[in-house]
Amino acid sequence: RSEGGRRMSSWVGVATTLLQKVFDHKDAYPFRERVDPHKWDVPDYFDKVKEPMDLGTILAVLNKGMYQHYTQVIHHLMLVFDNALTYNPPANPVHTQAQKLQAAAARYTMQVLPKLQALQASGGEANASSSSASLLSAPPAPLASPDGQPIAQIPKFSVEWADTVLANVRRKAGDVTGAGAPATATG
Repeated sequence: RSEGGRRMSSWVGVATTLLQKVFDHKDAYPFRERVDPHKWDVPDYFDKVKEPMDLGTILAVLNKGMYQHYTQVIHHLMLVFDNALTYNPPANPVHTQAQKLQAAAARYTMQVLPKLQALQASGGEANASSSSASLLSAPPAPLASPDGQPIAQIPKFSVEWADTVLANVRRKAGDVTGAGAPATATG
């Protein structure tokens, strides 16, 4: 949905910068590309993780203009780490890296959240589909995995869903009060 073109680029640019910061983090290596069960010797991965997601896929989907709202990006970002924490036992180094990177990603997200909210809410800076009415009526574009493996889909936007996503990020960032950011996804 890149028809918003230049106008959409404002919140997408902030989200891209956020994702690049996470991607470049010292603990990001295991999360940069899709899990390959053969390469990583995890044959049961897709049995335990039903909505796989990775940082590279998020960046690719964002660059294709398929996200309609910044909270969809944030949801997928947190899903990367939730999946790693679900699959890997606490003693596993990937579990530890996921914990560290999830906390960093949540903090980074909280730092840029006010800007994302302002850009999404402003009619002149977000794409035409960013209004709540059009988001609620437009189904997200389905994602396809090039190798036929499962992949998490873009969740359909609703204000209630987005507020839950943001509350989850605040909790992971250690900001349970929500101070410093408006209470809702709509800004």
